[in-house]
Amino acid sequence: MKKYPVERWHEKIMNDTNIILMNYFLSPKDLEGWLFSHKLLEESQPGVQNIAYFFQRNRNDIEQAIRIDITEADSIKDAEKAFLFMLTDVMAPMEFPESEGNENPGVICYKGFSDIVSLLMFLRGNIVVRVRSIGQKEIPVLDVAKKIDADIISTPEAKDSNRLKLNLDLDAPAEEVLKQLASNSEDSSGKKVYYKIIAPNHRIELSRAGIIHPEPGVPNNIILYAISEEGYVSRVELK
Repeated sequence: MKKYPVERWHEKIMNDTNIILMNYFLSPKDLEGWLFSHKLLEESQPGVQNIAYFFQRNRNDIEQAIRIDITEADSIKDAEKAFLFMLTDVMAPMEFPESEGNENPGVICYKGFSDIVSLLMFLRGNIVVRVRSIGQKEIPVLDVAKKIDADIISTPEAKDSNRLKLNLDLDAPAEEVLKQLASNSEDSSGKKVYYKIIAPNHRIELSRAGIIHPEPGVPNNIILYAISEEGYVSRVELK
């Protein structure tokens, strides 16, 4: 059994941006220079959903192609387990090397064995990402991985919020609002929506089911962003 420092992962993640994503989807238009081919929904483990996106550089040309796996877990701890499963559930001859340095995506990042970095796997909040070259020509994937990570951790600018009519009771306590999100992947007009939840207080542990062990009387100060495929963003402060 390959051994990875999961305890060190957790410490680093809990010191990072306190963020959870729900119903997250990758917008194909964000990957400039790549043509979206198709995607597959895969259920691998309880509490974990994986969507595999396929892109190619040119239409009808598979020489340069990439696969991007976006794994969304219920909580940070579940994401750590999913990341460990990703690293160990392969026929690799040894442990994947950790990719270190300020240029790497994610809080924790591992790479493949190729010198041109044609495989990257990283963890950010409750999201696990794997980007790999799958075309006839092996190509580097660092730039693509960095773009995805930047999208995950970015603070969206609220714009055109009037175009997003959310099916949420935003006057309810934060814990109750968060519990509504799982069943509201579309707004009232049918636009696909995902949610980015950010809590500045690191004593508050977030999950897709709400707040883990909420502290009575302690302000949550949670910021909820709703983002549509068209790029519309609504920003709501939850208490």
